[in-house]
Amino acid sequence: MARKIMIASLIAASLGNSTVAQAAEEEFLCTLEARSSVTATVLDAEGVPVSDAVVRYSVNDEPARDCVSFTVGEYVCGWETSGQFVITATRGAEAATTALFVWWEGCHVRSERVTLRLSEMPAGRSP
Repeated sequence: MARKIMIASLIAASLGNSTVAQAAEEEFLCTLEARSSVTATVLDAEGVPVSDAVVRYSVNDEPARDCVSFTVGEYVCGWETSGQFVITATRGAEAATTALFVWWEGCHVRSERVTLRLSEMPAGRSP
C-alpha cells in the first residue's frame, strides 16, 4: 500500500497537483495508539457497577483470557484484536455472557461497548 501512495504522490507532483498527493497520503496515516477491542460494563441487579467480578474473553474460539479493569465496573477485553468475541462475567455462582463481533478498520479496531448484568446482589445488600 505504501508503494501505491508513493506512486500516486510522484504522478500528482509531476502533474503539479500536490493537493491530490496529500489527500491520498492522509487516507492511510495511522496513529500509534492502542485501542481497546471491547469495554464491558458489569452491573448488579440494581444497576450498580460490580468491582469484584471475574471477566474473561475469548476470540475466535481461542483460549479465554482475563479482561483488565481500570475503572470500577468497567473491564477492557483485548487491545487491537478483531474477530468473534465471547465475554463472560462471573461473581460467585452467577454468570452473564455476551457475544459480539469486533471489526478491523484498516489502522485500528472499531472499539465496542457492552453491558453485562449479574442478577444477584452481593451479600449484605437487600432489594
